[in-house]
Amino acid sequence: MRPCLPAALVLALALGPGPGCGGDEARPDEAPAAAAGAGAPALDPAALLDPPTVGGLLQLLAQDHRRARRALGRHRLTYTADFTLTPGETPPPAVDAAIPSPQEVHDVLLLEWAGDDDRAPAIHLRQGPDEEGARAVIILGEEVYSRLPYRGWLRRELDSELHWRWLDDAERSVHDVLALAAPSLALRVEGEEDGVLRLGLARADAVDAALADPREAAGWRRGAVVTAIEGTLEIDREHGLWRRADLKVDYTLPDAEGRTLTGSARLVGERTLLPTLTIEPPATSAPLPERVRYEDERRRLLQGGPQR
Repeated sequence: MRPCLPAALVLALALGPGPGCGGDEARPDEAPAAAAGAGAPALDPAALLDPPTVGGLLQLLAQDHRRARRALGRHRLTYTADFTLTPGETPPPAVDAAIPSPQEVHDVLLLEWAGDDDRAPAIHLRQGPDEEGARAVIILGEEVYSRLPYRGWLRRELDSELHWRWLDDAERSVHDVLALAAPSLALRVEGEEDGVLRLGLARADAVDAALADPREAAGWRRGAVVTAIEGTLEIDREHGLWRRADLKVDYTLPDAEGRTLTGSARLVGERTLLPTLTIEPPATSAPLPERVRYEDERRRLLQGGPQR
């Protein structure tokens, strides 16, 4: 059994993956996977936010979680996301024809980072409505604790660097929603307090096709028509990292049969700085059961050889 599925994958599956974005140069105290994007030029948040533009905002929101760890230190990130896709009224289908049905996704995420060094991570990820009904993973140094809903905790040694990707997915959650709306997005500055800029979001009068996602995986977005955008976004000027978000994007989309579907994406998120945050291992956990490898078992029984 592997750890729980990565938090924030609902956004990636529903809206398509966010682009990778390098940040500053790598440091010796970073894990190899965390430094993978270090070759790209560093962003200048002050320049990209003076004045704020849709293109500049997308660049900042595409930063990875490594940037947040280094700039903000220990923190908690949460969001609630809802996605719907509803077919309009359609005539009775022909025999053996597919019948479109409404689709709904509800996702709740908690991410806590309490590490001081990427080589000794302290991570808590939880995806689900509450403690008992959620999938969760805790990583403390080289130990991994994971649990499925309404199950006990299992522990094992850390054997991959996939957790950095999970953190990046969560960090880019706001980007993934706004990327859908980008060609039709208009920004307005509503205020600033303690270096945090508050932006209002609305639907623009005209569509800027240059802001459409050019990747093949996001090709479906080019057929979407954004009908409404509303919400606010708070982002700090110094680092270009989002602090609060309340976003809603409505759109229509043709399906493979040419029928019009009505979609909606809603995300409410917040990041809280917690300099004294600590993460503790579960009070009780069991070793991860090892799957019997029949080749090794046969060797042990027939030849007395060691198991691998």
